[in-house]
Amino acid sequence: MESFDLFGSPTARRQSANTDSARLISYMMPNSAPTDLVQLGSDLFYLAFSFDDHRTDTGSTSRTTDALVNWFHDFMYAITVGTQGCRFHDPYHRAAAELSQRIRELTPPKLWRRWLDLCQGVAWAAAWEAAQRHTGTPGTLDDFLLVRRDLGFATGATIHIEIAAELAVPESERYDLPVKAAVEAAEMLLCLDDDIYSYPKEHWQAEHEDRRMPHEPTAIPLLMREHGCGVTEAFHHLADLRNRIMLRAVRLAERVRSGQYHRDTRTLVDLSLGCVRAGLDWAPNAKRYTDPDGQSEVEIELVWTGITDRPLTTDAPAPYPTIAWWWDV
Repeated sequence: MESFDLFGSPTARRQSANTDSARLISYMMPNSAPTDLVQLGSDLFYLAFSFDDHRTDTGSTSRTTDALVNWFHDFMYAITVGTQGCRFHDPYHRAAAELSQRIRELTPPKLWRRWLDLCQGVAWAAAWEAAQRHTGTPGTLDDFLLVRRDLGFATGATIHIEIAAELAVPESERYDLPVKAAVEAAEMLLCLDDDIYSYPKEHWQAEHEDRRMPHEPTAIPLLMREHGCGVTEAFHHLADLRNRIMLRAVRLAERVRSGQYHRDTRTLVDLSLGCVRAGLDWAPNAKRYTDPDGQSEVEIELVWTGITDRPLTTDAPAPYPTIAWWWDV
């Protein structure tokens, strides 16, 4: 990242280091994975956290939806043509083009094309989020869930598992409904857990930087509005939802594990569920969440005890149409 001059200041460099993306990706990957393939996932996560902070959340591209859409168009062009055809001066475009070039050289063509497609999904999700914020359009939690896996780059986690583990998942099985539902549920859990442990950081930043809390669309404010409740009750609603999804994901994974599926398909599902535990182990020690400015005498306490360890109140299907089909397969 330094070679592309992504760190415009010591603060930006510290913010990137505080994500501890290398540790997160190492938790997700099988121990036998080749180092150069694991490195691809680590580089993607460092890059994604950084452009989320400095392009989608702040800076000139964050001020209007059309500016962000144009930025993502150039991003997509850069990763499609690679380093030889990249004509842009933005260091994030050049870094992304170089990463895409390495992925193209080290993976089968179908996997590289799927990687490009997931980046397109991320761009669309970010554009939707920007439009919601800039227009003040009141979205619903179900609207948010529709884009959440792309918005949180969880789709990037699962495809980089596939890359690093050198899996050859049959295309006929990739879209088999129990397999697809299990992987999507795991991706959603990664993102909902992020919503839970990001909120204390965002609250801390609002207090210390004398600004308002981020507006919708994020899970906690959406739940507060939809249920007419305070922060603590919204946390309980979100924890209940993620626990219900967790139970469904485990049951789907058991079906895939005991079914007549290719070994690599079963491995993909198992590793995808392992990502959820990886996120839980990583977040409490990631300074991105516990010490965002690198100067705090007391680390931020992530909200878990008494909330995410509560027993399920119901294992009925989630009342959100965009994910309800996971309970139908």
